[in-house]
Amino acid sequence: MPTVDLRLIVTSDLHMQLTDFDYCLDRTTGAQSMAHLGPAIRSLRAERPHALLVDLGDLLQGNPLSDHIAAAGHVGRDHPMVRAMNRLHYDAVVPGNHDFDYGLDFTRNTLSALTARIVCCNLRPLDDGCAPAPFVIVEREVPAHDGTRHSLRIALIGFTTPALSSSEVAVDDILDAARTVLPAVQRERPDLTVALCHSGISASPQSQGMENAAAPLAALAGIDVVLAGHTHQVFPDSEDPVAVAGVDTRNGTLHGKPAMIPGSYAANVGCMDLTLDRDGQGGWQVVDHTARFVPPSETPCARLQKDVAPLHAATRAAMAVPVGRTEAPLHSWFEAMGADLTLPVVAAAQRAAMAQVTGPDGPPLLVAVPSMRAGGQAMQSDFLHIPAGPILRRHVAALVPFDDPLCVVSRRGWQIRDWLEFAARRFRQVPQGAQGHPLLNPDQPGYHMDSFFGLTYRIDLSVPPLFQDDGTAARSGPGRIRDLRHLGRSFEDDELFLVVTNTYRARGGGAIRPVHEQDIVYTAKDGARRALDSYFRADPQIVPAPCPVWSFAPMPGTSVTFETAAAATAHLPQGVRPVGPAGPDRMTVALDL
Repeated sequence: MPTVDLRLIVTSDLHMQLTDFDYCLDRTTGAQSMAHLGPAIRSLRAERPHALLVDLGDLLQGNPLSDHIAAAGHVGRDHPMVRAMNRLHYDAVVPGNHDFDYGLDFTRNTLSALTARIVCCNLRPLDDGCAPAPFVIVEREVPAHDGTRHSLRIALIGFTTPALSSSEVAVDDILDAARTVLPAVQRERPDLTVALCHSGISASPQSQGMENAAAPLAALAGIDVVLAGHTHQVFPDSEDPVAVAGVDTRNGTLHGKPAMIPGSYAANVGCMDLTLDRDGQGGWQVVDHTARFVPPSETPCARLQKDVAPLHAATRAAMAVPVGRTEAPLHSWFEAMGADLTLPVVAAAQRAAMAQVTGPDGPPLLVAVPSMRAGGQAMQSDFLHIPAGPILRRHVAALVPFDDPLCVVSRRGWQIRDWLEFAARRFRQVPQGAQGHPLLNPDQPGYHMDSFFGLTYRIDLSVPPLFQDDGTAARSGPGRIRDLRHLGRSFEDDELFLVVTNTYRARGGGAIRPVHEQDIVYTAKDGARRALDSYFRADPQIVPAPCPVWSFAPMPGTSVTFETAAAATAHLPQGVRPVGPAGPDRMTVALDL
């Protein structure tokens, strides 16, 4: 029986990282960009000319350069990401949730210029425009180990996460869509079926509309390989095992099938090599696979850099414009202990913007804000530091990297309590008397944890989280949220509140339970950046003041550790002490509980 090899080259969550420049910090960050990744992709394809090259979404949005390009109307073949991907000859692309952040027309006009096929079976535009193809059949002639050549028919099925903030498209449950489309795929008699999935791996059990459904998707009959994204992780990763049934982190399989998540921000390109044997029925079967992650080339693509140069210069100029001032530094170095000094400014701006809509006579208005630059997976530069002095547009872009529309939702007290309990999954349980116990759950990034301005509360680390990742109860008994108060008085579970959040979170982004449409009181056209601009215009001089929202419940004789920026060494709060270096520009600190 003949044996053939097939290479799959994979990128995901590029987030417009065309050059190795962080516009929020106004500096280069090293060889991590599409300009550097292109030569690596070409090298991989030169080794296997019949390889397939695919992208798993979130390619059009993610930094001030992408905002400038969208505002300037660069779409279609004029878009630099489209030009770059066309030169690399991508075969297929799946839209990600952030690819719709500039509106459906922008997405459609831009992606339509790709030579790659756009595939997604669970995405339905709500206008009269056509939807992407649910799947595509790609043919490749590949050499066998015995010197013969064989034609393979490969089905590429696209899926995107239901956690999508756009009101212009509807997104069906990934597994429901898969069960609907697989019979049509199988009628095409493909030799291999590959799921291209802008959705990652979750420890949650299968549930309707789940955000990260790659694992249960792999369990479906008819799917041979799963290529996943959205979570910005790298999979397989033998140093970061995932304790989920059917997930083999070391061997890189989901329910026994080859799987890969290639990371984010052009940090590397995923390369999966499949070995297929001919079966007794004339088809092909995957018998082996290897997965590796290839770093960017040290030498960037000069043509791409030339394409981007005018847009790059214009973006830098726009980001240097002052919009306000701060009398004291603002930073996110100690977000892990509830002391992110940037969040009160963001929350105050969002409150001011939405208070004009809700008025003074309605239910109390709260603001739920996550920290986007706090050592998580969201950004290249993990922490934000705004020195005393001018607040520039690049600082605003760093505060709000994903500018989803603001909205106001109606919530009872018990729903807010559950929201806070769900957010508190970010922290590990800590035994009484432990010294230097790790504080953070590495699977729960900071941008999934909302702090509620207008309330005060404590988080009790001595007990485990009350909720699982899918929002179902993990246990009975009291939760972690203690001493919850509103304006200094006891918090009532049946009291009605209005909460300012954004459409991404309201529709279930970050694995939180989505808000029912009837409870979404108001949706703005703009996001938090416009709110910050208005806030600074009204009062351009910011006077930072301590505004503690939450803290940890005391645990005498107990300490925890977490990582922060190395620059924070000279600014350690009371009760925090340095432990030692934790990598480039990072340090570990200990907090006495």
